[in-house]
Amino acid sequence: MVLILSFVGIFFGGFRGMVIICALAFSIQFFVEGLHRTKLLPLLIFTGIFAATLCVPLSNHLPRSFQRALSFLPLDIDPMVRVEAEGSMDWRINMWKALLPQVPQHLLLGKGYAISQEDWEFMGTDSAFHTTDSAEQGLALSGDYHNGPLSVILPFGIWGVIAFLWFLTAGGWALHRNFRCGDLALKTLNTTLFALFITKVINFTFISGALSNDVLGFGGYFGLSVALNGGICRRPAREPALQSGKNVPPAFQRPRFQPDFSK
Repeated sequence: MVLILSFVGIFFGGFRGMVIICALAFSIQFFVEGLHRTKLLPLLIFTGIFAATLCVPLSNHLPRSFQRALSFLPLDIDPMVRVEAEGSMDWRINMWKALLPQVPQHLLLGKGYAISQEDWEFMGTDSAFHTTDSAEQGLALSGDYHNGPLSVILPFGIWGVIAFLWFLTAGGWALHRNFRCGDLALKTLNTTLFALFITKVINFTFISGALSNDVLGFGGYFGLSVALNGGICRRPAREPALQSGKNVPPAFQRPRFQPDFSK
């Protein structure tokens, strides 16, 4: 019930990306934990079909934030809500199309984060919607591209892309090693961190990413995993011998508790 209520609470924000990210993180962790090979898979499919059966006929009567969060699905929602959602997506796509021709110019030498006096004149209120040239929108000039790959290659060029890919590869390798070889007591936490990392990479690459914000999330996952596991695990974890009591000398076996009833 806590999981269901938490997921429903996401719809109050009205952000389509958050719904996709949470559903993606849940699906990845469900698969990574191997739950797709259990009886939970048909139960989850049945629950999804039941929820879809309720949402399809009632989608037009849901709160506006719920409708906006579901606007990426082919549902019968309020036309005003759909126009608003499509408008926020169209200006992003137009900005990306306008910025793509700048990639070859900054491939070897990135443009950095500096803003000239001429650029500052275009960074007014609602410039993202009223500027004729999408490449001169306030968000585009400030480096807020709402696109992960563009936020790396335009400011730092191909050298920044290489460094960032090394950062993701090294951190992903550490998360995977701790997921596969970490302490059994930390299995759930290591699985969650690994699933969240995969979700963040997909979101950064294909949905809506920003290097200035997401690098903190990536570094947080890597640092928390290393801190919890005391480094990077190299060998698969085994059940402690003292707990099993098998093939352990008597001197090293855990003594059994014997209560003293004489008192």
